Amino acid sequence: MSEVADTQRFDALYKTLSTCVSKLDQLPPEAIDEALALAEQGQAAYTQAKARLEAATQRLDAMFAQRDPA
Repeated sequence: MSEVADTQRFDALYKTLSTCVSKLDQLPPEAIDEALALAEQGQAAYTQAKARLEAATQRLDAMFAQRDPA
């Protein structure tokens, strides 16, 4: 039974991918370039936010460690 479920899932994913690719083929190159630029900006913002969150977490951990040493 799992083979049937796996095959159905693969078929659904393939259909989704195929639909996305055909829609991308219909876009003008400028739209694709703009989308790639926006994706790059989004990735940079994510990376920066993740680094800031990790730094804040480390500062909080250090503050709590000073306040309540184990």
